[in-house]
Amino acid sequence: MNVFTQNDLVYLLKQDQKQIDMIAAGMTAILFDTESKCETLKTQNWVRRMFASAVGAKSAKAEAIRVHAGALRAYCAEALAALYEHKKISDAMVYNLGEHIKSLFALHHELKNITGALAKNLDEEAKGADRFAALYKEIELGAFGSDDNAFWLYRMMAELDGHILADNRKTELLTNLIYEKGIFSKEPLSTEGFVSQMLSMPDAHVGTVYMELLNYQGNTTAELGMAAIERWHMQPRANKQYLKTETVAAGIMEEFGIEPYIIISPEIEFESMIEAKSIHIAAALEAAMLKTVNDLERERLLKERQQEIHANTQRNMQEFKSNAQELQVNVKRNVGKGMRSLKGFFGRTKNNIAGGIARRKQGQQNVPQLELQQGPQQGPQQGSQQGSQGS
Repeated sequence: MNVFTQNDLVYLLKQDQKQIDMIAAGMTAILFDTESKCETLKTQNWVRRMFASAVGAKSAKAEAIRVHAGALRAYCAEALAALYEHKKISDAMVYNLGEHIKSLFALHHELKNITGALAKNLDEEAKGADRFAALYKEIELGAFGSDDNAFWLYRMMAELDGHILADNRKTELLTNLIYEKGIFSKEPLSTEGFVSQMLSMPDAHVGTVYMELLNYQGNTTAELGMAAIERWHMQPRANKQYLKTETVAAGIMEEFGIEPYIIISPEIEFESMIEAKSIHIAAALEAAMLKTVNDLERERLLKERQQEIHANTQRNMQEFKSNAQELQVNVKRNVGKGMRSLKGFFGRTKNNIAGGIARRKQGQQNVPQLELQQGPQQGPQQGSQQGSQGS
């Protein structure tokens, strides 16, 4: 579709890595929920550029977003493919992006030509990296913080890919190490405290954490975390000058209708995240397999149809050739008959004309003889008539 322009690419490549991570995560969210996320993120500069390219104006109302949803998705898919090609997708986001792209196959088949190659490349890169050994070492060294901030749990989960989750032994080893190192607090956390911790997250982790949260859509805690990122971290710098994190947190709690003292158990949350991510990855794999099966089935049906069309064409050509030959024979036969009939007609006509001419000539020759024969017979009559008149 080529909605994403060269100027858009130049703009993105000028951004620092933290901003690119946020943009890539936002684009992925729009691919899943185009209308809602475009409305939520519409104040961001890159979204305004997207509207200009895909809709024709830097701002778009809900109806325009709905009408141009396909173009907006194509823009995001093309942009993500371009960022990956220019090696601008952070390593921590590669696996999640690949899983999300595979999930999208079942939702938006029209993006297959754009996202197919991207998903394949992302998957190959994820398979080529031994994430288990690296992740185990990072956890041991305390790479995911020791301040009990809730966002570290999601940041660590972003590194936990499907290849690890598919291996029960590796998952168990990492889970035990996570508990041992205390990446998350075992103490209960209020919803207000959770939102505040998400608002305090360093910008360097925002894109990766937001991309990870997309795995848990429908989970209230994850939705609260996404709201904190969208309403604070992803806001333009100019907007932040007029906002306070306390006000943002209060607005989120009011929007979700949740009392600030409701308790969240990080331990239970972690266990549910392991289960949810395993289900999400399995669903993505199933969608990718279904896409492959569907593509193979479409290719088979297309091939059968092409063979059927070819066979029908050959049969029709053979019938046409046979009919043409038969027509040619009939034409020759009929032309021959016609020529013979015409020749006979001309022959008869010639004979009739010749006979007529002969009879006419003969008639002309007989006329004088007839007059001579009639002359003596009329003489006496005339003489007797004259004699009578004299007497």
